[in-house]
Amino acid sequence: MTTPLSFTLAAFILLAVPGPTNTLLWIGGAERGLPRGLPLVLAATAAYLLAIGLILLVLQPVLRVLPWLGDVLALSVAAYIVVLAVRLWCQGGSAQPAVGLVAPSRLFVVTLLNPKAFVLALSILPLHSPQLQWYLLALAGIILMVASAWLLLGVLVGAAAGARHERLLKRVSAAVLAGFAGLILWNVWQGFLT
Repeated sequence: MTTPLSFTLAAFILLAVPGPTNTLLWIGGAERGLPRGLPLVLAATAAYLLAIGLILLVLQPVLRVLPWLGDVLALSVAAYIVVLAVRLWCQGGSAQPAVGLVAPSRLFVVTLLNPKAFVLALSILPLHSPQLQWYLLALAGIILMVASAWLLLGVLVGAAAGARHERLLKRVSAAVLAGFAGLILWNVWQGFLT
């Protein structure tokens, strides 16, 4: 991405697309409400920025030498997302309200391992730009904005659905997370076949 406008659009579109982080922000908003959900936005932002830094400084050179490590990381991400999906599904089947599946620490780990960070770091950020620091600052703002929007969407959906539909929301979210894990596994499997 060479122009600020194309960078902003690409980053915004990629981050706004539903994924594991956005699904957890959505559920966190429904579970926690707006004031108690704000730490989730900060956790997502910090995790994305840390992941991008680690990808650029550490992982990119290692993956050149050990390309199979990318598949190992992808399988680890898929396994963690499946665990979260199972927990969420089980909470959706419980007659008692569950307490806080979406903690900032869980959201941080999922976001740290989110494949979107790879795309941001290796495809969207203009790494050779002399204004890279401004692009990183803009990216942090975009992450904050998109994460806040997903959190707010969860707050609104949670308020509209009410407690009697909480089980359905958790089951749907569990299915979405399982679908993302399946997509990651499919991509790894396709890589083995080629």
